[in-house]
Amino acid sequence: MSTKSSSKLLQDSAVVILCGGRGTRMGSGSRHKVCFPIDGVPAIIRIIRMFRQLAIQRIVIVVGALASDVIETVGEQFPEVMFVYQSQQLGTGHAAQVGVNSLRNIGFNGPVIVTLGDKLIQSHVISNLAELLSRRRADLVFVTGPKKQNPSSGRVVVDRSGKILGNIELRDIQLARITGELNSLKTKTVSYDQIIKIGKKYIPNTSKVIKALGSIAEKLGKVKTIPTDKFIKLLPENPGSIKLSGKLFTPDKIESSSPTVNLSAFLADSDFWYNVLPLLTNDNAQGEYYLPDIINLASTDNNIKLYQYTIADPSDLMGFNSPDELLLIEDTLRRR
Repeated sequence: MSTKSSSKLLQDSAVVILCGGRGTRMGSGSRHKVCFPIDGVPAIIRIIRMFRQLAIQRIVIVVGALASDVIETVGEQFPEVMFVYQSQQLGTGHAAQVGVNSLRNIGFNGPVIVTLGDKLIQSHVISNLAELLSRRRADLVFVTGPKKQNPSSGRVVVDRSGKILGNIELRDIQLARITGELNSLKTKTVSYDQIIKIGKKYIPNTSKVIKALGSIAEKLGKVKTIPTDKFIKLLPENPGSIKLSGKLFTPDKIESSSPTVNLSAFLADSDFWYNVLPLLTNDNAQGEYYLPDIINLASTDNNIKLYQYTIADPSDLMGFNSPDELLLIEDTLRRR
């Protein structure tokens, strides 16, 4: 990408805002998560206003669950926004594919920002992201923050030189810890209740343990008990480890090599999105297409220039999944 001012780059940009998921932890069956107000203004309205302040005109919103609530909330103030429908909620990576494909279908060429609708982002974060893309002549830049303030976000793993090796989601770290412990069992047999009990040491929710274990839980759930030697064969290759950039990492090594976490705000040229998004897979603990996996794909290609922009103030980009987290954002906003 050629060097240009961040303001001009943003004026030429399109934005894809992902609002497909229901947000069940918010506890509402009729209001979408992004439509909950932050200090009186719906979250989705705040993020659109922020992009408008940066003179970005092309905005695409990906809707799915409770789509009508999002469309009605946004349409009242921003009728020119484009909506595209994600018929199946298969993860943020799939939602990004749906949104970016809509830009491709209208022949758009230029920078594309992809982010989520449940974020409160200060405009200077996006301006600094654009400046980094332009100054470094980068192919992909994304926002990161301190792990301490965002303990459940994807870990951005770097080597000793600071080179980005990839992004690992917390659930995949938890699954590696589970499979590592299961692989070390010394009992003659392994029971379904036993693997669930071990799983809940790392993932408290039983249904999420079952989903993370996938076929292991499914097969053992049918027979209830199995000889340990046969059970070990059900485990993935290299149990207790995570493969990244062609190397195996323990969960502890992943944690010690990731001082920052991904905050789900990405900027790249449209050609990058058009070429890389189709490469995403759902081979992970949640069986979903992860948007942050574009970091992993980019990091393995020596021709792709990849950089992270780490915010100094955690309140510059905040997200929420629950009413308590929303209240924290409101309190922080009032204190700014």
